Amino acid sequence: MKKSGSIIFRIIWVIILASSCTKEIHIPIPPIESKPVINCFFTPDSIFTLYVGKPVPIYDDEPRVLDHANVYLFEEQKCVDTLRYSEGLYFSSYVAKAEKSYDVKVQCPGFDTVFAQDMTPSPPEKLTGFFRDDVFRNEDGDPVSQVNLNIQDDPNENNFYELLLKITYRDPFDSAWHRNVEVGYAENNPDPVLENEGLIPYDPSTILFSDELFNGTRYTLTINYHGPYYVNNGETVNYSYFLVVFFRAVSKEYYLYKKQLIKHLYNQDSDIFDGMGNPVQMYSNVQGGYGIFAGYVERRDTIPRKNN
Repeated sequence: MKKSGSIIFRIIWVIILASSCTKEIHIPIPPIESKPVINCFFTPDSIFTLYVGKPVPIYDDEPRVLDHANVYLFEEQKCVDTLRYSEGLYFSSYVAKAEKSYDVKVQCPGFDTVFAQDMTPSPPEKLTGFFRDDVFRNEDGDPVSQVNLNIQDDPNENNFYELLLKITYRDPFDSAWHRNVEVGYAENNPDPVLENEGLIPYDPSTILFSDELFNGTRYTLTINYHGPYYVNNGETVNYSYFLVVFFRAVSKEYYLYKKQLIKHLYNQDSDIFDGMGNPVQMYSNVQGGYGIFAGYVERRDTIPRKNN
């Protein structure tokens, strides 16, 4: 997570900069080649939902959505549906299946035809493991929780995964339930698999990784995160909560795109103190255009608490 100076330091700098002379700088921005942009993540037992648009500079008010495209869906190279446009998206009536290959063809007046292909991976195995609260304190003195997840990897193929931790708890002060709350991941996450991916410094909202370091074996992934707590008479007290892991087997195309997206979103968060992040070249599997068309399979597992 990005760090900056104190609020007072920032205020002083704002005053200095506001009273200084300014100089207008012209930054040449290279033109973007006009090609259709498509975005679609699909999963078994759900219909296909596809965005079709065009790249437009951030200072341009021109509409981005292309609402007059012909969008064709193929399963195992056989055309199975023509998607229908409604309120900014194209919808199919066809439901995706597990371990199937899908293609999409998009024809839009004024543009070349674009294609994309991917498949739905094999479902992941059930997760087992446990979590503990207050495993250690971070540099600010806040308690950090930890979950250990046992992953059984398929030895017959290279696998790619994504997981998201969510908690449900009841506030002891007002008895209100807070459901499916996403947790924040601690900066200190020394698990070898996570370090190998190099994404934790980018403050990701999900954990993305491959089986490069544990292909075909049973691996225990350790994730440090921030659980809910309150302070009582100067001492931190952890809430009682349920921990649910949304565990996805994702395609290689999904994995490559999301890795770049995590870095891109992090670099969007910049100011005069932190500076601007380096531009990120987004991954795309769209032939003749931009964007992503990728599949995943998700399961949900509730992880029990282990007493410290």
